[in-house]
Amino acid sequence: MEIDSFVNPVAIIYALLVAGLMVYTLRRRKDMRGEQGWFLLAAAAATLGAINLIFPIDLTSAGGITPGLSQGLDMIVLIFAFGTMTIEDARGSNSRVRPYWWSFGTLCIFLLVITSLFIQPIMIGNPNWAIHSLGSGSPSGWVLVGGLFGMGIFLVIMGYYAYRVAILPEIANRALFWMLNAVIVLLGAVISISGIPTLRLVGLFTLLVGLVATLYGLLSYRVFDIRSAFRLAVRNVLLTLLTTAVIYAALFLASTIRIPATAETGVALALLALGVAMAYVVLRHGVEWAIASLSSRPNSDLTRAARQFSQRVAGVTELEGLVTAIQESLHQILGAEKAGLLLITDTANRERLEIRAMRHGALADIKIPQGTLARNSPIYQHFAFKQAPLTLFDLQYAPVYRTASAYEHGFLNQLGMSAFAPVLLENSLIGILVCAAKSNRSPFYPRDLDLLATLANQTGVALRNARLVDDLRHLNSSMVKLNHELEGANRQMEKLDSVKTDFVTIASHELRTPLAQIRGYTDILSALNDQGMLDPDQARSMMSSVLKASERMEELIAAMLDVSQIDVDAMNLHFEPTSAESIIKVAADPLTEALKQRKISLSARGLRELPLMEADEQRLVQAFRNILVNAIKSTPDGGAH
Repeated sequence: MEIDSFVNPVAIIYALLVAGLMVYTLRRRKDMRGEQGWFLLAAAAATLGAINLIFPIDLTSAGGITPGLSQGLDMIVLIFAFGTMTIEDARGSNSRVRPYWWSFGTLCIFLLVITSLFIQPIMIGNPNWAIHSLGSGSPSGWVLVGGLFGMGIFLVIMGYYAYRVAILPEIANRALFWMLNAVIVLLGAVISISGIPTLRLVGLFTLLVGLVATLYGLLSYRVFDIRSAFRLAVRNVLLTLLTTAVIYAALFLASTIRIPATAETGVALALLALGVAMAYVVLRHGVEWAIASLSSRPNSDLTRAARQFSQRVAGVTELEGLVTAIQESLHQILGAEKAGLLLITDTANRERLEIRAMRHGALADIKIPQGTLARNSPIYQHFAFKQAPLTLFDLQYAPVYRTASAYEHGFLNQLGMSAFAPVLLENSLIGILVCAAKSNRSPFYPRDLDLLATLANQTGVALRNARLVDDLRHLNSSMVKLNHELEGANRQMEKLDSVKTDFVTIASHELRTPLAQIRGYTDILSALNDQGMLDPDQARSMMSSVLKASERMEELIAAMLDVSQIDVDAMNLHFEPTSAESIIKVAADPLTEALKQRKISLSARGLRELPLMEADEQRLVQAFRNILVNAIKSTPDGGAH
């Protein structure tokens, strides 16, 4: 009866505490990631469960809910809401697991109501009710027990799977946290409806611990490290057992060895204590060494590690060599699987910086080697002003970085790195040291990030020198390339000059013919006119010849002008769709009379099958006409082309 008298006050206190958690949740709902509704449902179910212990809901007279059904529904709903929060946090809101969880939880609630109302009421509250229900084959008891344990096993398996597939160790740690908390909540739910007053008190306390831990997990994106806590617990247990064994051995030896009560008794006991203490110190160091070896703890001597890294990068003058030194040092000091370097460069847009990944080592196979970082981005603000490292887990889960652009998040995510440390020189961000996950899959602790920041600071001067050397080599390479291009341009200019000289020579020779014709006909016209023998038909024929000669001169002068325009790259071309057939036809039409006079045949085949082309039709007609004219001149009468 004494225990029974404590149940109601404890249940009242428990209900008030859970109600306080609900009020606190409503006040902090903006800091949560959207699961506050499910937490409120779980807390409400836990509160109703406590109230049912004090004032059982009994509607059996009206054929309704029994106290056992009410308490069973409270626990099922509590586990269902908790499980939904766990799945959404560990697997994401788009998880394919969630529909199966909802289907299973809804089925358990439906079967519990149906079996309890229409087959056999469940007798929760009586001592050993679960054993009696299962032994007697009660459908409602089987549904409740099976549903609770089935949901618990479901959550544990899901949490373990999320732990195994987690990319980041911090995400794996959250999966372990929810898996452990699922066991606590399930255990509290089962014990609180056990029917034994003492166990009910333990169950309520366990449930309260689980709800507090759940709220902590929803409000804190970075929960305490489960594996470190486990290692610490194992260490303390082993040391406690070792200490107990040593003390027991000392007491056992002191009780079995009969030392006579003489003047040497104190000396003998002191020697015995000294031997036991020495054995304890040796054993303790051995245990701590074994624990440290199993946990693969990295070197945490910050001063020595920084000195070694500084000495290693001091003589590096190439970017690739610097990246290699960084990668090897971080693997040795922090146990990182791989590392790399991002270069920060100013752009024409002063509001943004360019990020370029060194395509060497860990970053050799990334898809997008370049990106940008806005100066007003919270990521840049953290690096440039706080001058502190940042983890990928912080970027993905910390609320302060949600305002950063999706492009910046995507660029940093595709690197596959877990930690980032700014490389600063004279308070200017010139690079970012990136580090992958540790080989032992443990997260980056504050001491690790402090060490990473120290190494990044040591990298600043070496990075500046390496970039200067790289820029100098790039400049030399560009100058060599420009020299080659200049030599090629000079050779091209020599060729153009030679072609122009040849053309001017040929054109000069060609100009003499029409000039001679014009001068000859002019002299004849003048002589005939002086002698009064100028006939109108003769004058007309001679004027026609002069006109043809002048037209030929005009064509030659136009060709010379075209050559001069090509020389200075000033020719205006007008491109439009045209065909080879039309170009050849237009070029050959004015030459028909000349072909007939010299009995030369001209034919063209396969032009219609050629596709349309984008070209300046006038210039092409001019070029082909010149070719045809030259061909006619060099072809004997009666020939063919």
